[in-house]
Parts: sequence; C-alpha cells; structure tokens
Amino acid sequence: MHYFWAIFVPLFLNMNRNWLLVILIVLFNSCDKGVSNTDVIITGSVFFYGNDLNNKPVVSCLDLSSSQIVWAISATGAGSVLEWSDDSLYQNSYSRLYCYNATNGSNAWSQTLTAISSFPTPSPGAPYADDSLLYITGGEQDYISCWDKRTGQMKWRSYIGPYPHYGSPAVHDDYLYVSGSQGSGPALYCFNRFTGKQIWSVLPGGAVISYLPVYSSGKIIVQNNSPATVYAFNALTGQLEWQYNFTDVTNQRGSLLIAAHGDKLFASTDPLYSSPAQIAAIDVNTGTKVWQTSMPADARFEPCFWQDEMILDNGIDADEGFYVAINTSTGAIDNQKFYRSTLDTALHLSVNMPVLVNDKIFTTATTGGPRSPADRVLIIDAKTLNILKEIDMSKLGYYVGPLMVVDNNIPYYSTWAGKYYRK
Repeated sequence: MHYFWAIFVPLFLNMNRNWLLVILIVLFNSCDKGVSNTDVIITGSVFFYGNDLNNKPVVSCLDLSSSQIVWAISATGAGSVLEWSDDSLYQNSYSRLYCYNATNGSNAWSQTLTAISSFPTPSPGAPYADDSLLYITGGEQDYISCWDKRTGQMKWRSYIGPYPHYGSPAVHDDYLYVSGSQGSGPALYCFNRFTGKQIWSVLPGGAVISYLPVYSSGKIIVQNNSPATVYAFNALTGQLEWQYNFTDVTNQRGSLLIAAHGDKLFASTDPLYSSPAQIAAIDVNTGTKVWQTSMPADARFEPCFWQDEMILDNGIDADEGFYVAINTSTGAIDNQKFYRSTLDTALHLSVNMPVLVNDKIFTTATTGGPRSPADRVLIIDAKTLNILKEIDMSKLGYYVGPLMVVDNNIPYYSTWAGKYYRK
C-alpha cells in the first residue's frame, strides 16, 4: 500500500484536470450503484421473487458480474421459491403455475390452479423439476400434482390432505416423498413419480412434521415438532428404521427443517420456543448420536455446508446478523462473524437463507432492523466468512426474497428452499 501512494500522489499532482475529472466521475458512478469495492470476480445470475420499492411483487434476474438487474417482471401475490431447469424458471403462486424464460423473463406458459385448501393458510410449495416433469404442492386443493414442464399440461395429481406447510418434495429414483396429513395428524407419503400411484404412507405422530423430507442413504427422514423427535423410514417400504429423541431438553419443539451432509443428519429444536435450542448430529445409518450441544445464542437452523463446516445464520429477527461455522465432526464453533455494511459501516446487516456456490455464500440481508425487507445481496467467503461483495438492491429498485443462483448452467438453492439435496 505504501508503494501505491508513493506512485499515485506524484501522478495525481501532475495529472491533467480532464483525466482527473474522468476518474472522479467513474468513482462516483461506482459508489452510486451501491456495490462494494472488490477485486473478486463473481459470475452467474441470481433469480429471486421479491418486491419493488412500491411493494409490488416481482420476479427478477440479477447479473452478478455487473451487479445490474437484467430483467424484472410483475408477479402475482404470494409465491414460492423459484425453480430453474433447462433455462426456464417455474413458480407456484397459489392460483397459477408459471413458467418463465430465464433469459428474458417472458412468460412461456401458465396454468390455473384450484388454490383452495381445507387448511386456512397453506404455503405454496416450491416446484421441483426433473428432466421432463414438474411437481408442486399447495396449488391444487390438498394434492400433489405433476406437470409436463415444457407444455404445462397436468399429468396426474394425488391426494395428500390439508397441511399448513407444504414443501418441495424429495425425489429419488422412481419415487417421490412429500409431507401431508391423514385424519387429524401429519403423514409422510411415497408415490411413484411417473404415475402418481401411492406406494406407502406413515403417520409419525406429533402435530406437524418436517415439510421438507430428506432422502439419505436409502432412508427418508423427517422430524416432528412435539415432542422433538427425528424419524428415519426405509425409502422403499416405509418401515421405521430408527428414531432419535433429543436428550436433556424440556418442553422443546422440533424445528421443521433438517439437513443431511455426508454420513450425518443434522436437526435442531426450535429456538422460538426454547433457549438455548439444541442441535444434534446423528449417524444417518444407525440413528445414534454423534454429538448434541446447545445452539449458539440466537442462531437459526437453515444451514449450508462447506467442507467440514456447517454454517448457520441468525436470520432477520436480529439487529446485527452473523454467520457461525460449526465443525460437523465435533460440534465445536470454528468461526463466527458479525456483519456491518461495507458500503456504510454504521449499518448493521441481518442475514438469512444462505446459498452455497462452490466456496462462496450468497445471502440476503437487511439494513432496516428486525424483519425489515431485505435490501442487500451479500457474497461471503465460506472459509473466512468475510464479505466479498455487497450489492445495495434498493438502489436498483428492489427488495429481495430467497435467492436461487445459477452458475455455468447449474442451479444452487438454500436448504430452506427444499431442493438443496439434489446436487
């Protein structure tokens, strides 16, 4: 840095005023775009469902190399996380199912959904696309439905009952797994994904189970919320293979999100109902405890995984956000980083819903305090947890929802989106 100033200052003093003016204009424009200074080259595109500054819903594409909006189109009311497949985007928005051209945002096709459920406020499940088919929950009345992703024609639908938190299904080989209900309790269903024929269903008990079932090592795994218990069922037969009960907890509910990484299943109790919440690493083959410990204060369980680290955030409920890296083998905290804006260091940043792309974490953040609209996109180094790039989305005219990143024609999702385990 000393060498830089030794060279720059003499040049500055002897510089033609016109060239100096050009440099100042360039620097001003860079700052006005709301992009933090960085030498790191970031490629790919971010797709998100969010709002413009007038709170009108939009679906939008952000180019990461230029930090500019490529396109943005008006959307309907509440909508699901986006799905990307073969340069098309899919979204379930309660009343309609949409397919957009990911290059320019044009509407390729849309279909009307019944959007009626006997449960008062069902969440629209994020679509799941494979080579030719598209699956959604929460759009057709108490059903999971299958669509031709190119034409938008329905292929089949099967009843899964009313449910408060429809999610993206887990898919493996010829089978599809989804949470729903039977009678007054939650149920886990297995269907043939090509025909919609039900193969088996089980009732794990409790009031609600994980709305995002996880497939790992021949098992389909869910957690119920009360009491906090994890269940692993044989993916072919539905037979219970093991269950894990949280130890040393009193009146704690289970989180409705679980995550698999390597030979371990990770689950937690819900920090909204207990403090401190517990987090556990479970051997996915046997159901035995690898470790269980108190979750870092204020942390929230929506992890991403980088090498041997499980990275958690504290969500949008906090004044100052952080990421914490937990060793997946021991449960020890290896790193923790609190965030302030690189554009204005006086501003705290609350972060949530991380998406891991190779060695970088993409996340949304807000400067407005707890539960304020997300007005930042951050790119964070997974190893150090340092901010590599900060994009002020409010200067571009948008607030952002959960991110989905596409790089080199490969889509990346957050664990929260329910499609994390495909890649």
